[in-house]
Amino acid sequence: MKKLIASVMMICLLCCATIVIAEANTPVIMFLDIPWGSSVKEVQEHLEARTDNDLSFEKSKPDYFLDREELGLYHNFNSDSLEFYVVLSSGLYFCDVYVNEIHLFFRDDKLVQAAYFFRSDPNNLKQMTAELDRQYGPHTRSVLKQITDVDSYKWEADGRSITAETVQIDAGILNYYSDIIVVYSDK
Repeated sequence: MKKLIASVMMICLLCCATIVIAEANTPVIMFLDIPWGSSVKEVQEHLEARTDNDLSFEKSKPDYFLDREELGLYHNFNSDSLEFYVVLSSGLYFCDVYVNEIHLFFRDDKLVQAAYFFRSDPNNLKQMTAELDRQYGPHTRSVLKQITDVDSYKWEADGRSITAETVQIDAGILNYYSDIIVVYSDK
C-alpha cells in the first residue's frame, strides 16, 4: 500500500513539474521587455534607459492607412480613453533594421499596445518574421485586400498577439517605399 501511495505521489509530482516547465517555456509577448500596464512615464524612462537618450513622446493620432481592424487599437482609436504617442526611435534597431518610430497606445495611463514602425525595404520583413518565429514559434499568415494585397503575419501567446506587415506607399516620382509595422498587443 505504501508503495502504491508513493507511486501515485511520484506521478502527481512529475505531472506538476511537467506543467510548470511547460508554462515556463511558453513565450510571453512583451514589447521591449516593458510590462503591460506601465504608465507613460514608466515607458518613457524604460526607453530612455535603453537608448541612453532623452526621447520626445508626442501625443498624436494614428495615420489613416492604419485604421484597420486587424491592427487592434489603430482601428478603435475613437475611444476617449485611449491616448496615442509617437516616439522617434533615436537609435533603436530590430533585426538590424533602424526603427523610425515607436507607436504607443495607453488606456487610463496603462500601456496596452505598442509598435515598431519602419520606412524600409519590404524584404526586411522576412528577417523580422524569422526572428519573431524564433522567439514565439510559427506564425499564421493571411492576405488582406486593400489597394494592393498585404501579407499579414501573426503570433499569439497567452492572449497577447503580434501582427507584422508591410504597407506600400506611393512616393510619386520616387516610386514606392514600404512602411513596415510590427504591432504588439496586450489582452
